[in-house]
Parts: sequence; C-alpha cells; structure tokens
Amino acid sequence: MNDLPKNKIRRAKIRQETKFMKKKQKRKEKEQRKKEADARGEDWRKQPLTLEDKRVKVEEFEPEDSFIIDQAVSDEFSAVFSGFITPKVVVVPGLKATRMTYLFISELLQVIPNSVFYERKRSSLAQASTKAAEKGFTDVIFTEENRKQITGLFHVHLPDGPFAYYRVRSYIPCKKVVGHGKSTSAKPEVILSHFTTRLGIRVARMLGALFALEPEYSGRQVVTLHNQRDFIFFRFHRYQFDERGMKVSLQEQGPRFTLQLQHLAKGLPGNESAEVEFRKTKASKYEFFL
Repeated sequence: MNDLPKNKIRRAKIRQETKFMKKKQKRKEKEQRKKEADARGEDWRKQPLTLEDKRVKVEEFEPEDSFIIDQAVSDEFSAVFSGFITPKVVVVPGLKATRMTYLFISELLQVIPNSVFYERKRSSLAQASTKAAEKGFTDVIFTEENRKQITGLFHVHLPDGPFAYYRVRSYIPCKKVVGHGKSTSAKPEVILSHFTTRLGIRVARMLGALFALEPEYSGRQVVTLHNQRDFIFFRFHRYQFDERGMKVSLQEQGPRFTLQLQHLAKGLPGNESAEVEFRKTKASKYEFFL
C-alpha cells in the first residue's frame, strides 16, 4: 500500500489493473483445470462443501459392529423391541402449566399409542418416575414450559433408566400446519433416520421404544424422527393413494417440532451418582454427536 502513488486517480487505475490481472489469471487456471479434467474423463467443477462434508468424527461415539449387536440384545430397550413388553407411556405436565402445555400433551397422546395423561401436582421428577414405575409404565415424559412456550422435554425409561433431557424448538400445533389431516387411533409406523453414531443409535432406540412394535398398516400413518446435525425433527404424516393405487402422496397431520439432546444419563432422576453418558457443551460446528 505504501508503494502506491499519492495521486487518487493513478492509485485507482493501478488497483483496477491489478484486479483485472487476477481475474485473467483465475480464468486461465480454470480453463487449464477443465482441460485436464476432460482428458481424465472427470467433472472439472469443484463440489461445494457442506457441514456434513467437513464433519469431524468424535471417536468416543463412533459405533462398531459388536456394539450394535450388543445394543440389540442386552440394552434397556431390548425387551420392548423383542416384543416381550408392550410400551405404556404416561405424559406429565410441568409445574404451573398453561393452555399451551395441555395442547402439546393432547397432541402427543394422539401420536403415541397406549399413552395416558397424569397431573403432576407437586411431585418431583424422581417421585413421579417412581410412582409411574410402580403402576407398570415403561416410559414417562415430562414437559417443560417457559413464558407460554414449550421449551423442554424430559424422557425417563422405566424401571431402571436411562433418562434424557431435550430442548424443544419450533413447536407448531396441528391446527397451524397447512393442509393438516386428522389422525386416527391406528398405531403408526416409525422411521428412525440418520442416527449413525454410538450415542445416536442409543437415543434412536430410546425414542423408538415409546411406540408399539407392531404398527397397523391399514391406518397409513407414519412417525418420522430424522436426525440432521444433532437436531431431531419430529413429523407425523399419513400417506394417501390415488384412485388407481399407482401414486402416493403425504399429508402432514402434526404436530411439528424439533428436539435437541442436552443431557443423557443412566438410572433415574434424582440419582446423584448416575453415570452421565452425554452432556451438551460448546463444541466445534463440525462436530456432530448423533
């Protein structure tokens, strides 16, 4: 910059010529790259990089074949997936719940089969979980609300845990989903998508254990839990066939919301010595744990 002349017009002219020469050199390199790629029979264009392409593997959570087999045989959810236990879920509101919480719970009860509602009153998470286990429930869900918005979800698997806490984002009730349909009492199919790490497989099995193992296909309802960049997108659809049965379309029924795992620990709430499996911390934007 110090070598540039003091005259403003001459200085601008030099900058313009420098910019032109850089563009010319860049165009020349691009043509050369294209010529070399054509000779090799390859595409000369540079593929854009996404966050998934730049993903940094977290070795602690990378799965192995033996781990996946052990999960399917001996984890806390194997009895549900093997069909020995039928899921029975209780949904409990938070303290001082408002109308928004009760709306959210009513929509969850329509989606999750064999689920019931119980008022929490003033019992703690540990007390409510113990009472639910004594009554034969397999899972208990606690909702959390702040300023009349659904902000969190506690999920406790009974009778021995684990328990997880999710942050709830972008909750949209059924009535606000454009073109929404009305759900039926048929048990939905469940799709658990893109859970690839050791932690992701565990979280997917925990969420999948909420639903009945044998869906009623005649109801044409499907629940999707899709993980993308550690955000778990919840969607509830019905698929419809045309008159000839050749084409299929999806009609969203709602609700629609997104979960973000914050905490996962073994055992039940209230156990201070419980082993923490995951706790959300500040990490690189290229690190994904699910």
